[in-house]
Amino acid sequence: MVSKIQGKKLSKRTNNKQGFKKFVDSDYTDLDAFKKACKGDENLLIYTCLKHDELQEYIEKIKAIPDLNEQIKFLKNNQPPMNETEERFDVCIESIAVYLKNYITYNGFIMNNGSGDAEDWASEFWLKYAKICKFYKDRWFHPENLKKASTVEYHTMLYKEFIYICRMSITGERRHQAFLATQKPEASIFKPSLDFGLDNKSNANKSLMDIVTDNKNGGENILEDIHAMSIQEKAIELSKKYENGKYAKQIEAFYLAQDASGFDKKVVVLGKIFLYKAGLVAPKTLAFVKSLSNTYKAKFNISNALINRQMSEFKKKKSHRICNYSEVLEDGGKTRVGLLLRRRGATE
Repeated sequence: MVSKIQGKKLSKRTNNKQGFKKFVDSDYTDLDAFKKACKGDENLLIYTCLKHDELQEYIEKIKAIPDLNEQIKFLKNNQPPMNETEERFDVCIESIAVYLKNYITYNGFIMNNGSGDAEDWASEFWLKYAKICKFYKDRWFHPENLKKASTVEYHTMLYKEFIYICRMSITGERRHQAFLATQKPEASIFKPSLDFGLDNKSNANKSLMDIVTDNKNGGENILEDIHAMSIQEKAIELSKKYENGKYAKQIEAFYLAQDASGFDKKVVVLGKIFLYKAGLVAPKTLAFVKSLSNTYKAKFNISNALINRQMSEFKKKKSHRICNYSEVLEDGGKTRVGLLLRRRGATE
């Protein structure tokens, strides 16, 4: 449901004079023009949430004001509260969600580095928004249902004031989650990236990738692993660990067919990713992995720095034989694996 909400921009001041003029010129009957003029303005959006009879009350008041600018000013200075009734409160929080979507998406993007992706974090912040709405709804309209008396007392609140409360709460939640991440170095959003340059004079123009060796996926260890398991077998094993092996059988069939036609696009993408993660390093494979979205790269811990370095190595060493992934998998993946995974600098 949240993904279907189209985010809209909220402004403190909008150029709505022409819209109101159209409404006035209709002899105050074109309510669509009135509501359109109110959209996007934090001081006027409340009027899009009022019932017809409630809105007519304010329209009758501005009819007595001859100047258009003064009419708009009156509406802004006499906004009805968004929590005057529970019914209006429910309408307002649905309206506010539209104007919070871009803000929540942005906060999710900021947290997207190291643990979870932007969509996961955005979901966390949507949950925070839902909790805020329920918190105030229970205390303002149903205090009798609380297990103990609340210190939160009912008072009228403007539409824009509630938006500010929600924004501050979401920002506070993001900062709290960022702090918790610092307590888990393995999942910290502050962990250094392999792509960033080092702030060190002795290592000028070098990234972390240039000076830190990968003990887990280094060339020597991959060569040792290949004696016990072919790339294809290792890729299948990796697929079994992804989402409880949901795509493992389809990926295995894709490897056997060596042809992407007839297979779901996601199966093909995952199959190629697992081949790369299993140690398949070839120009076409690297080009494919490099073209993946940031979401896929973050999800499978794929570093742009490593990909660029591997591609650079292929350009430097023309003695390397160029093979694609289907060639590697020929005859069960045992005939050309050595050509692709041998140590850098070795010749045929």
